[in-house]
Amino acid sequence: MEKLKILIIEDSQYDLELILRELNKSRINFESIHLSEFEEVKKQISGHPPDIIFSDFQLYSFTGAEVLNYRNLHAPHTPFIIITGALNEEKAVEIIKAGADDYILKDNLSRLIPSMFSEIEKMNLSKQKILAEKKLKESEEKFSKIFQFSPIPGAIVNFESGLIMDVNESFCEFSGFADNEIIGNYIFDFGFVESGRYKKEILDRLEAYNHIKNYEIQVRTKRDEVKYVLTNFLKITLDNVKYIIVNLVDITPMKRVEQELSNAKKHAEEMNKLKTTFLTNLSHEFRTPLNGILGFSDMLVAELNSSEHKSYAEAIQISGRRLLDTFNDLIDLSVIESGKVQLKREAVNLVNVTRKVFARFRENVTKELDLILDIKSENLICTMDIPAYKKIIYKLLDNAVKFTHKGFVKLSLDKIFENGNQSIVVKVADTGIGISQDDLEIVFERFRQSSEGLKRNYEGTGIGLSIAKKFIELLGGKISVESNVGEGTTFTVLFPCLLNPSLNIISRDRIIKYNIEANHNESAWEKFKKKERTILVVEDNDVDSYYIHKLLAPYFKVKRVKDSMKAHNIYSAEKFDLIFLDIKFTTGIDGVEVLKGIRENEVNTGTPVIASTALAMAGDRENILCEGFNDYLQKPFDKKALYKILSKHFVEE
Repeated sequence: MEKLKILIIEDSQYDLELILRELNKSRINFESIHLSEFEEVKKQISGHPPDIIFSDFQLYSFTGAEVLNYRNLHAPHTPFIIITGALNEEKAVEIIKAGADDYILKDNLSRLIPSMFSEIEKMNLSKQKILAEKKLKESEEKFSKIFQFSPIPGAIVNFESGLIMDVNESFCEFSGFADNEIIGNYIFDFGFVESGRYKKEILDRLEAYNHIKNYEIQVRTKRDEVKYVLTNFLKITLDNVKYIIVNLVDITPMKRVEQELSNAKKHAEEMNKLKTTFLTNLSHEFRTPLNGILGFSDMLVAELNSSEHKSYAEAIQISGRRLLDTFNDLIDLSVIESGKVQLKREAVNLVNVTRKVFARFRENVTKELDLILDIKSENLICTMDIPAYKKIIYKLLDNAVKFTHKGFVKLSLDKIFENGNQSIVVKVADTGIGISQDDLEIVFERFRQSSEGLKRNYEGTGIGLSIAKKFIELLGGKISVESNVGEGTTFTVLFPCLLNPSLNIISRDRIIKYNIEANHNESAWEKFKKKERTILVVEDNDVDSYYIHKLLAPYFKVKRVKDSMKAHNIYSAEKFDLIFLDIKFTTGIDGVEVLKGIRENEVNTGTPVIASTALAMAGDRENILCEGFNDYLQKPFDKKALYKILSKHFVEE
C-alpha cells in the first residue's frame, strides 16, 4: 500500500498523541501533518490535498464545520472525518449532511482505522468512477465526432422500437432527407427495412450475435431513387438502453454494373442462340438445294454422251462442290470460335484413315499433278478424333493443290520417338509457288492469303489453314511450315501418340475392314435386285425426293410421301424394309415426331429409319441418333454415300 498522507487538525497535544498512537497500532504506512491554524489548514487543502482529513469539531479560533466547508470547495473528494469529544445526535446529522464522511468520538478511537479504510476505499471507488465517466465522456465525444463526420451513412436506432435517435450528415446526403425529417421517426417509415422483417430477422440475429454484416437491402430516397445498400448492424448498450448502430454502404453503382453485365450476358446468349439458329437454318438452306445440284449433275456426267454437255455438268459439279466446301469452312470456323467443338477420340490406325482420305481427295483433283502417298510404317495406332483428322488432311492437301501448277503434292505419314514419347508425323509437301518469309507469319490467320483483295491470284476464303491449325491444336498437336518462293512448301504436323488404356484398341480385323472402300459400281448395285425390298421416302422437298427416287427406283420399290402428317397413313398400312425420313418439314410435324409414330406403330416398329437431313451442325448427328434413328445420311449426299447406308442395313445372307 502506498504511503498515506494524513492531515490532522487538532489543537490538543494530548488528543493528537492519542490519534497518532491509534494510527501506529494499525501499522499502516503513513505520514501525518498536524495543523491548528485555519490559514495553514486552508493552504494545505488547496495546495497539497491530503489523502484523508481528521479534524476536531471545536478548536480555539475556528470550527471543524468551517474546515469542512473549505474542503467541500477545494478538495471535495478527500475523505473528511470529524473527531470530537462530544456531539449530540442533531449536530451529528447536521455535520454529515454538510459533507462529512464520518464522525468519531474521542473516547471511541478504536473506530478510527476501520472508518479511515472505509472512507479511503469509497474515495478510490469514487475516483475510479470519475475516471471511468471521464473516459466514457471522452469516448462518447470521439464516437460522436467519428459518427457525425464519417463518410459512411450512419444512424443510431432504438433496439426495441426501431425509433431513429440520430443520423450523421452522410446519411442525410444519401437519403435526401434533412436530419429533423428523420430523427424521431421509425426506420421502417423510410423503407430501409420492413417492420415485420426488422422484428423477425434483424432483432433475433442481433440478440444472438450482436452484429449483422453485409445485409443487402433496397431503399428509396426522398428523390424517389431506388438504391441498393449493404447494411451493417451493431448492437450497443448505453445507460441500460439497447441501441443499434446502422451503417450503409451504397452498392448501387456495382449493382448497375452487375445488371448491365447480366443484361449483356442475356443479350449475348440471345445473340448466340440467334446465331446458332441462323447457321442451322443457313446450313439447311444451303445443303438442301446443293443435294439436288450435286446429285443431278453427278447423274448428268454419268449419263450424257455429248462431251460438251458433259463439261457443262462437270462445271456445275465443280461450282457446287466449291460452294459446299466454302460453306463447310465457315461453319467449322463458327463452331471452333464458339468453343462447341466436341472431340470424340478412339483408338485407330491412322494408316487406314489416311489412305481413305487421300483416295477420296484424289478423285476430285483435276490438275495434271503427281499425287503421292508415302506411308513409312503400316502400324501407326493412336487415339484420334477421326472426323477432325480427316478435315486436317483434306485442307492441307487442298491448299497444296491450289498453289501448285506443276510437279507433285506429296502426303507422308511416319512416326518418331523423342524423349521416350512417340509422335505421329504428317507432312504435306508440294512444288508450288512457295511462300515468302514475310508471309509465313500470316498463312494461319483467318481470311489471309499472300495475295489479297480484288487483285488476289487464287480463289478461296483464306480460312482453310486456320481451321486446320485450330483442329490440330485441339487434338494436342502442332503445325509448322517451311517454304521457298518458287520452290514449294512443306507443312509438318506432329500429333502426340496418346493411348488411353480405358479405350478398346481397334482389332486388326476391324482396321482392315475400315479401309475397304464400298464398291458402289453398277454391278454391285445389282445385288439389291435379288430381293424385292420396299423403301419409304418421307421428304417434302420435291427436288430431293425426286433425286433419291431416281437413285433407288432401279433397285427397289419406292414410295414417296411429301406431307409429314399424312405419312402415318402410309407406314401404318404397309410394311417397309427401310425408311428415309427428313427432319425439317415446311408444314406439319417434324421428323422426330414422325419417328415416334413409326416406333409406336406395330407395322414398322422394327424397320430401320434413316435420317436424311441437311442438319449438319456440330452435335446434330449425335442428337438425331439419340432420338432413335438407326442412321444418319447428311445432305448433300451422292450415290456412294447412299450405297454405304444401304449396304449397312441390307446385309446379304
